[in-house]
Amino acid sequence: MLQLIYAFARRDVMQRSTSPFSWLIQLISMIFFASMFFFIGRTFDQSSAPSLHTFHGHYFAYALVGLVFARFQAVALESFATAVRTDQTAGTLEAMLVTRASVPAIVFSASAWSFAFAGIQVIVYLIFGAVLFGVDLHRADVPAALVALILAVAATSPIGILVAASVVAFRQGNSLLSVIAGATSLLSGVFYPVAVLPHPLQVCAAILPATHALNALREAVLLGAGITAISPHLSILLAFAAIGIPLALTAFVVAVGHAKRVGSLSYV
Repeated sequence: MLQLIYAFARRDVMQRSTSPFSWLIQLISMIFFASMFFFIGRTFDQSSAPSLHTFHGHYFAYALVGLVFARFQAVALESFATAVRTDQTAGTLEAMLVTRASVPAIVFSASAWSFAFAGIQVIVYLIFGAVLFGVDLHRADVPAALVALILAVAATSPIGILVAASVVAFRQGNSLLSVIAGATSLLSGVFYPVAVLPHPLQVCAAILPATHALNALREAVLLGAGITAISPHLSILLAFAAIGIPLALTAFVVAVGHAKRVGSLSYV
């Protein structure tokens, strides 16, 4: 498994390294993006945002955690389908699927570098937030935040795997990602508190794993809450992951079997 992850990661790193200038462009764009939310935060008077009082009224710190989650959510939703589509167009997907590696191992290994790179970007975001914009991260409970982030990714990944299964079986499905990402950003409180939404939308938000992931992350990072304090949110994320991942992987295996029968594993 480790050799498979290394092989995929090495390939992806080599592909990105063909354009070193792109690394600088991404760094600059991250600074601009973080700066935008910083200045949006400065337009709000703390007393006019009662829904942020739990987090000491600091909008930028609130949004910074949302950025961290959004980055990992994007990878969890997109990386599996992107990897499958890339290997389909290159004609290598079928060759990989006839190796001794299991389908789940191939699915997760193909996206390993995307998650690692997202982790690097998140660290950069947090450094920008602390050094350039004065976000206080001294209270952060790092172990609790890491557990929350891992479970958040695990709870979100089944959707990405299902989309990848659709790409394998029907050569389409990526169009759903923008709808899913948009709905999550609207309802789960990525950039504003759920409390500002109309009540029916708050009810919808309560059943989304992303809402609980964001609550757990913000409490751990901004308030210093430990694992015990955020355990209700973690339990919900664990339930989503425990049910969703096996179902999604099963769907992917079924999709591969269908594609083998109809001969559509590679784009021709």
